[in-house]
Amino acid sequence: MFSRLLCAIGATLCAATVSAATLHVDGAGQLTGASGVDVGGTLYDVTFLDGTCTALFDGCDDASDFVFDEASALTAANALLDQVFIDGPLGSFDMDPELTAGCDNVVCGVLIPYAIFSTSGVRAVRALNTSTSDSAGLTTISQSSNTSNSSAFNWASFSEANTAAVPLPAAGWAMFAAIGALTVIRRRARS
Repeated sequence: MFSRLLCAIGATLCAATVSAATLHVDGAGQLTGASGVDVGGTLYDVTFLDGTCTALFDGCDDASDFVFDEASALTAANALLDQVFIDGPLGSFDMDPELTAGCDNVVCGVLIPYAIFSTSGVRAVRALNTSTSDSAGLTTISQSSNTSNSSAFNWASFSEANTAAVPLPAAGWAMFAAIGALTVIRRRARS
């Protein structure tokens, strides 16, 4: 009985503290990014931008200009597909990829750079969102390629989310109070 009650209280606490990415949508209904995107257990903020890798990623000429390596860039691409390019009350961003800023097409490819390929190329992961399917894959692109000239591609600029300590929700305090009360009841019942 005691353990079942703790599990029920714990489930309430867990449900109360689960969070999802917060989508950023401008006044025109365009998805411009998100905050709190979970990439392998770390929360990131992401903004969708048009331009060149050189202009957007501190010269795009050194591995330190990028947030992710190949494996974590693939994880980030899948996080975008699972947590950001979704249909919900703010818009049908999965079914209508053209609602993503920088994408005016039925296909939206978001590029996440992770390594230098050559003196003029960069390796990136492409999160491809279409109305019928989604995928993540590797690609190589010129550092000077301007996504402003493409209706189907943009860049994803990730930064680690500024997460301050979050106070325990009311459900958490209720759980601690219930555990304390049950502990007292159990001790009295034993004596």
